[in-house]
Amino acid sequence: MGHVTEPGEKQQSTNKKAKFYSVVNRHQLTDFQRLNTELRYWQYDLRQIEPGAFAGALLQVGDEDFHITHCSYNLTVEHRGKAPDNNFSFVFLDVESSSFCFRKQKIDQYGLLTLQPGDELKGISHSNFNMYGISMHPDMLEMKTRLYDMPMLNAWIKQKRVLNVLPTYLRNLTGKIHRYFDQVQNAKAPLSDEVLTKLQDEIISCLLLTISPNQQDSVGISSSCQVLEKAIDYINAQAQHRLTMQDICKTLNVSERTLQYAFKEHFGVTPVNYMRAIRLNKVYQALANSDSSAMISDIARVWGFNHMSQFTADYKKHFGELPSDTLARG
Repeated sequence: MGHVTEPGEKQQSTNKKAKFYSVVNRHQLTDFQRLNTELRYWQYDLRQIEPGAFAGALLQVGDEDFHITHCSYNLTVEHRGKAPDNNFSFVFLDVESSSFCFRKQKIDQYGLLTLQPGDELKGISHSNFNMYGISMHPDMLEMKTRLYDMPMLNAWIKQKRVLNVLPTYLRNLTGKIHRYFDQVQNAKAPLSDEVLTKLQDEIISCLLLTISPNQQDSVGISSSCQVLEKAIDYINAQAQHRLTMQDICKTLNVSERTLQYAFKEHFGVTPVNYMRAIRLNKVYQALANSDSSAMISDIARVWGFNHMSQFTADYKKHFGELPSDTLARG
């Protein structure tokens, strides 16, 4: 097997004057909370919505100024957090991935999401989610747009959010990313600056061509996404209370039918099941961060679970383990 840097290890050129290096951050995940702690550069708060045993993978290659992230997982989850503070980021899905709803806009296999430094993340992904993210420093982006004679593209990117792009361009971009991953991970010795820079430039030039104004159109905002975003914000703010459908509909001034449709379309669950999932996630987080002396029943009651036998059954069905198992790991 070729040389693979471990998480946190820098693969640096033997040239002492070189500044470019590549860090490989790779994990197979059976606990969705680990993604929140292992993902670098991004601030992430993943919540498991779909019941079942979580399985995911994380691969990041690059450094703070330029890095590529590849995430995949098997269940429906809610994404919250922030994009890298110092970089522009570009996110798109694998051709076989399920869709993704991001802040009122739906992204499918032909969509590309543009994020400015520190942008807030609010999204929903379904089972079999497979995502790529390219992040680079604004100075690098500006330099590359001028180098490739696209001086207005940098300013234009700041005005857009979700773009429709041609599938052939995305497939080409995905291929170059995997070539980059393979070259860095399988190298028997640290790659030279020239090789790394060439691989990086190939990806950036392909990205810029993909998002060129002549190649795409903006994606509109769906009404169901707007309803959903308001609902999940309200539910999360009131997570310690046992809300009813009537509470939510009255606050948002929408019908139960509209609310049910929004959740089923984007989450695949009812609003009631979503509320239970959020409260279960809160208990999971608390147990995972508590010592073994903590009382499970006390933590469960904080989040509205008063009947322990039903809570234990719901917890095991949702996460594939008992609350005591989570506490023991913490």
